[in-house]
Amino acid sequence: MNFLLDDRLAPITKEIGFFECDVKSVAAAYDLWITEVLRPLEMWIELNNIEDSLEVVLRKLLPLTIPTPRRFVFVPTQSAWTAYFDNSVHGTDSAGVVHVLAKKLNCRTIRAVHVQNTLPTRPSRESKGHFGATMFQLYGPDGKGIRSIYAANDGGTWKFGESGTPFAFEELEKYNSRRIRDRFTGEMLSSYLNNLGITEAFDETFYAPKSGPPSILVETKGELPMNFREIPLNNTI
Repeated sequence: MNFLLDDRLAPITKEIGFFECDVKSVAAAYDLWITEVLRPLEMWIELNNIEDSLEVVLRKLLPLTIPTPRRFVFVPTQSAWTAYFDNSVHGTDSAGVVHVLAKKLNCRTIRAVHVQNTLPTRPSRESKGHFGATMFQLYGPDGKGIRSIYAANDGGTWKFGESGTPFAFEELEKYNSRRIRDRFTGEMLSSYLNNLGITEAFDETFYAPKSGPPSILVETKGELPMNFREIPLNNTI
């Protein structure tokens, strides 16, 4: 199973948010929503177009930031879906964005997570790496969850769960695999996304097509929190 950009920009690429809507409409809806959230804090956002490959676009998010992301990007794809990434030091966190914007845009949205497991079964305090996970969450135009499936290493123990009505294309027999991590894999996630029109989710050429509109970079401006820090990509685990 391939990882987007061969994981060169992990943790940014560990998770992708998808919106079944054009990139300009998604960015505009995000602008209206987040501007209202930031106004009482005397903060604001600036939006800029970027016409370049996915890797160049995602490098505009660097450095990573903590405790909250400060830069976000909406990327057109070779489909009806727009992708979302941010610069949190913990990796893109699209859960809230896809949930809120589904209703505001009146479209389906998806949270797709695929993280390599690089820690041993019983990690020690000195162990370096991260726990693996594969997740799929689909929201409807009303903002309500339609389908959720996950297989994730929760602190050393693999867990599986699913809710909602299965699609006809799902590999239901795999959900009973003896090894929990095999019940929902990256290959299965890729296949499910393909059936929903996201045909090459882990291939960089699927994103920022030269014949399409530019990606849109969003930057948060204003006073930074006292504990704000910037973290170089090579300092993350």
